[in-house]
Amino acid sequence: MITTYQLELSARLMPSDGYKLYAWLLAQIPSDVAEALHSQQDHPISQFVTFDKEKDTSIWNIHLLSTEASALFAPAIESIETISLHTGEISVVSKQPKTEIQFEDIIRQARQTTSLCTEIQFRSAASFKQNGRYVIFPQEKLILQSLVNRWNSFCEEYPLCDPDALCMLESGIYIRDYALKSVRYHLKNVYIPAFVGKVTLDSRLPVPLAELWHAILLWADYSGIGIKTALGMGGANVRFL
Repeated sequence: MITTYQLELSARLMPSDGYKLYAWLLAQIPSDVAEALHSQQDHPISQFVTFDKEKDTSIWNIHLLSTEASALFAPAIESIETISLHTGEISVVSKQPKTEIQFEDIIRQARQTTSLCTEIQFRSAASFKQNGRYVIFPQEKLILQSLVNRWNSFCEEYPLCDPDALCMLESGIYIRDYALKSVRYHLKNVYIPAFVGKVTLDSRLPVPLAELWHAILLWADYSGIGIKTALGMGGANVRFL
């Protein structure tokens, strides 16, 4: 089960403050559990911060990617009234009702989607790591690998493990348009090369693979795309055109 929260915060936060919020959230659970969780390669949390210009407030988007993560973090999230960071105390102005979704819901929605064209909006700085180097352009292969790897980490009931199908899927999708800009994501004492903006992808796939591709895209809304999605990077929204 995936559980999502959206909190409106009183302070005007920078996107890189997502890391500080993540650290605060870890501090709300037992330290030994937090340490074990933080050391995992695949984190069961995806979260990022955006800014609402109309309301002049920040929005903290949190996705808990497993039932275990929900049981661990939901009590703390649902009881938040203030958040104490090194830079000061932040008030929670409002909370959207939590949303719970099963992987079956994602698959069902994918089967009902017929669009051949998709827009991915990267709402927080995104980047990939390949051969020890950062990649700051969202290549089709890297998008697919990121989403499939995280799907397989959290959806044991429906594994995506057919190499031939994934190879055919990669061959059938391509970036048609993009509007991106390069940014740096400040993490501790490092500035990670990254990008924000949007890409438009077209697909030419037979129906079974099209349904698979749609499910993977829908998953992106929750998992994020690329590296360090638990630390505030790679927040994404998908729109079928």
